[in-house]
Amino acid sequence: MEDPSTQWQQSDLLGLLGGPAVPAGDRAAAGVHKGGVELPPLSSRTPGGGAPRCPDTLLILDTETTGLSPAEGQCIEVGAILFAVAPRAVLTQVSFLLPCERNPAEAINGIAASATRLSQPWQAALNCFQAMMEHCD
Repeated sequence: MEDPSTQWQQSDLLGLLGGPAVPAGDRAAAGVHKGGVELPPLSSRTPGGGAPRCPDTLLILDTETTGLSPAEGQCIEVGAILFAVAPRAVLTQVSFLLPCERNPAEAINGIAASATRLSQPWQAALNCFQAMMEHCD
């Protein structure tokens, strides 16, 4: 059985964003997650390095996959909302499909593999998603 602490990771989605490869042991120190997506370390998000503060902006994320194992499945749908906490305002939202050849989980997520291959600007949506990641706490 796979380690449950790694089941949440969708390396395929983050891998699409590119960026420098960082060895697994150095990811936390470098503020980099799987796939080379660079995130600032949590300590730099707190003014003065004190106690963690409440985030101002959240990125709410929902995905659909072709399976539960990152080794066998892939992310085929992304939904994200950039949300400002204090004013309770949606700043940006995006939802898009990522192409796949087959979807063994179609009975669960209702996404036909053929629908993911229809012409649509998923690369531009992925760029929007990356920009949203850069603006959240």
